Amino acid sequence: MFLLLLACSDPVEAPEDLEELTIFLYEEWDNEEPEYLELALVNLLEHAETVDFEARWDERSWDIGPLDPAELEGKVEHGRDVSVAEGVGVMHQSTFPLEDFLALQFLEDQTPVEPTSPDHYVRTVTEGADCFGERTCDVLRTDNDITRSTFIYDVTYDLPKEFRWVALDEEERQAFCARSWMPNSAQDGDKITLWQGYSADVWVPRDGGTLRYQVSWQETEMPGLTWEQVRGVVAGGIDDMFETQDEYLAEQ
Repeated sequence: MFLLLLACSDPVEAPEDLEELTIFLYEEWDNEEPEYLELALVNLLEHAETVDFEARWDERSWDIGPLDPAELEGKVEHGRDVSVAEGVGVMHQSTFPLEDFLALQFLEDQTPVEPTSPDHYVRTVTEGADCFGERTCDVLRTDNDITRSTFIYDVTYDLPKEFRWVALDEEERQAFCARSWMPNSAQDGDKITLWQGYSADVWVPRDGGTLRYQVSWQETEMPGLTWEQVRGVVAGGIDDMFETQDEYLAEQ
């Protein structure tokens, strides 16, 4: 009977389209079957083969559709419609190894590697502190107290972020991926309101370095700015973060 059930079960599949694949990575993050994320990263690596990593960030960025509101049930308290949060993703090829990026995740002070939060970004590990780095557990969970700052505004918010290991192949190569969410909205007077925000991150060994992919879904209100303008700020900020982290690692 067990063999019969296995024979009749649907094969595990992951989307090939990048937009669908990105949403899949966020929504299947905690799937008990590891094959889902494993296949997703295989498909992401195939897509990376088509990317010109020497191009400007706007040629390495993609619009990503909204997340399923059901996926955020129990995680958010802001009461906003999750389906209106639009996404943008940026891909980057770093020359630094995965181990270097792993070490960054354990920095309590994240300000050196987060250029949009130069004054305050405190990370507290809530699960996996003594085992994730050693790969003896699969999950790392963190809570992040962040102040995003520009010459216009300073806005502070809480951001839970969780990471997990993903096997890549029979050679025991591993990648890790993460997702985050804002439980509550945040604002700085009438300058900016972050109604809601979510992100997905991927770190995959590739070509002697690490493939980086980050996606941010946001509903952000700034007087006078359209989503297309906000999108440019968000995508440019993601790429700036990639460059800042590479520069930090080079200095280390």
